[in-house]
Amino acid sequence: MAKKTTDAAPRGKTLAQVFAAEADTVQNLGDLVPDPKNARKHNPKNIGMISDSLRAVGAGRSILIDEHNEIIAGNGVVEAAAEAGILRVRVVEADGNELIAVRRRNLTDEQKRKLAIYDNRTAELAEWDTDVLREFQAQGMDFAPFEFDLVREGLDEHTRPDVSSVLDTFTQQRGQTDKNEQWFYVEFYGDAERFASLQARLRAIGALKGEHEVFPEVFATAIEATCVPKDQDDDAAELP
Repeated sequence: MAKKTTDAAPRGKTLAQVFAAEADTVQNLGDLVPDPKNARKHNPKNIGMISDSLRAVGAGRSILIDEHNEIIAGNGVVEAAAEAGILRVRVVEADGNELIAVRRRNLTDEQKRKLAIYDNRTAELAEWDTDVLREFQAQGMDFAPFEFDLVREGLDEHTRPDVSSVLDTFTQQRGQTDKNEQWFYVEFYGDAERFASLQARLRAIGALKGEHEVFPEVFATAIEATCVPKDQDDDAAELP
């Protein structure tokens, strides 16, 4: 009796055809479709650094797409890759039951360190799109697994202070306050347009000196703005 082999091809297909079907495919970067509901906002500094890293040390991380070529994760990387002149993408079919590792050979120690730092630093420069997150929240998405600080991200409307009320009260009492009272240094971050508007309102009523010093009586406004106050030693401390 002939010994039965374990590498026989399915009926009607040669082994070469089977392997070809399972092999990676390469397609144009332009075939990928950005996520219309991407909850991350990629500012020019973020995209610029990703692009710089791709030019300096090349690609080192995979992105995630669905069966329709729509990007699930990696929208910023795709945008930056186009800017850096990378026009091809290798697609690996996966079912989620194994990790996909990207192997880069012949990197110097310095290139390896740069890849690791770029990978982490560029992620820090992106911001959450709170409008999109609120939409997901309204649709019933459970945010518990993501461990968001709902107040900090502006997703807990019940605990956010009434900024207009705080500003109105301050405007009425400003003339009665001690001019020598200590001001708070505040580092604004997040949605640049939103905070520029807030800073303009604070400055208009005399509650902001320079770019960062906020008068104590409107410190609640700084909390609403999701900011980091700094003490005289310049050590940052998160607000509760």
